Amino acid sequence: MRPSELLVYIRKVLPLVYVIIGFGKPLVLIPSIALLILELIPRLDRDLELTLAHLIMPGLINNAYSIPLSLVLTMELHNSLRTNRAPWYYYTTALTLSALLSATLLGIYAFTSYLIPLVYITTYSLTTALLFLTARFEFEVDRELRFVAGGRINYTMSIRTSPRIKALMRIETPKNITITPNEVYINGNVQVASTAHYRTGGIKRPRLIITLIDERGLVRIRRVIRHPDITVIPRTQWAMETAQRALAAQGVGDYIDRVTEVREYMPGDPIRRIHWKKSLKLDKLVIKVFSEFSGVINILLLPYASNEVKRDILGGLLIYIITNALLNNREVNVTLLMRDGTIKRYTLNTENALKSIKDIISHLENLRIKYVGGMDQLGQFDEIKRSLRNQIERIVNNNEVLIIGERKWASSLCNPYTNNCILI
Repeated sequence: MRPSELLVYIRKVLPLVYVIIGFGKPLVLIPSIALLILELIPRLDRDLELTLAHLIMPGLINNAYSIPLSLVLTMELHNSLRTNRAPWYYYTTALTLSALLSATLLGIYAFTSYLIPLVYITTYSLTTALLFLTARFEFEVDRELRFVAGGRINYTMSIRTSPRIKALMRIETPKNITITPNEVYINGNVQVASTAHYRTGGIKRPRLIITLIDERGLVRIRRVIRHPDITVIPRTQWAMETAQRALAAQGVGDYIDRVTEVREYMPGDPIRRIHWKKSLKLDKLVIKVFSEFSGVINILLLPYASNEVKRDILGGLLIYIITNALLNNREVNVTLLMRDGTIKRYTLNTENALKSIKDIISHLENLRIKYVGGMDQLGQFDEIKRSLRNQIERIVNNNEVLIIGERKWASSLCNPYTNNCILI
């Protein structure tokens, strides 16, 4: 038989002990009989409530037997508190009042019988709270927390405490983090399934709010704990890195392209185009002759966005389109229509692809527009649309142009001037 079960059996027979000890005292006899009847009811499942009722009896008995009875009942209280939902101060307030009244009206035995459970609950609660407040949390994840903005990563996170904590742990997360389950029992270590999703790039340092509830429900402590750092790669950066690898793999880049033949070196030819391996074999300097472009793609870019997410998406999309065109041996003309009406033009080929892409991306602007009732607060929306109308006809000029921009100000340009639009 476990100690906890033994204490329950002892509690069930204690009403008979109260009757014997307090024989001749109606104040003891009546509640003792009531407790005996309650203890005999099968499946009552009210251990905590019954134990609290028992704790009144040593004070009513008020003699030398009160102290050992209170000690036994305090041990049973420790056992019964596992079903508790009330904070520690509910019990300490009631026991403090009982102890003070007993000291004034009943005497030292009654006072001591209430003081014993009061000291237990106070000491237990303070030591537990101190442990929860000073414990160190350590996190381990099963993979590198690194992904591209707009995506998500699923990972398993282990949470360890030092020293060991046994408690119910509730985890509150920011909107970008999901932890399942968010309420777990921790015994020094626990694993939870986690998901992170961010729309903007950067090093993210989210904060978790952890509420620790001890096994007996007396102590609740809230802690703010830092989640492991998460690296979110901006879409533009990821697209640029991908473009560099793709162009290098296909022989397209700052100065490398598909080589179809070689010819003899002539004064003025770039030194970097010399085909050294062929030159050694032929015993004369020859240079690489590149394949001709199979076509031209004209892009009109509106290089501004209402927020950072849209700016990042715009940059990544542009890099993808340019890279795809270059890999298909096409020349790319990019026209930037700035919001003040000025124009910047770029011609991207095998010589300047990466450098030009970086320069174009540097012109992408986050306007930080906040919309109220469909209108932006500073009127930038209307100002941009007026500027576009004044310039668009001259730029398009009957050429096949792909317009790339944010839907808010680019959609009105698509049908009148071109059907080739990519809007975000």
